Amino acid sequence: MNDLIEAPELLEESRRVARRWVELDCELITKTADRPLPSRCLDLSPLGMALTTQVVLADGEEVVVSFRPPREDEEMILFGRVRHAVPSGQPTGVAFEATTIEERISLFDALRGIPPRLPHSG
Repeated sequence: MNDLIEAPELLEESRRVARRWVELDCELITKTADRPLPSRCLDLSPLGMALTTQVVLADGEEVVVSFRPPREDEEMILFGRVRHAVPSGQPTGVAFEATTIEERISLFDALRGIPPRLPHSG
């Protein structure tokens, strides 16, 4: 195993850990929705995710996301805050908050070996 490939890469100041390219179904709970919203996680790291959903989310909005990480049997339910809100249907960033070290390690292990998401070009 190559630790340089497997360990989270240090990136530019705005991104502390490489996000891994995944496509996972997830549910999003917000204060304004009366039911969990079906969403799609496009990339994931132990610190956050980018997801698409059919509602517009506001920067700083508190959310709860539930999903099953790659190669894991157990669903994770994590609290987060919206970062980089965009129009509905576009990827929205969510930074996880109040995650335990066990949750971060579990995500790190689940993402091991999955390639990083390539930066947008253009």
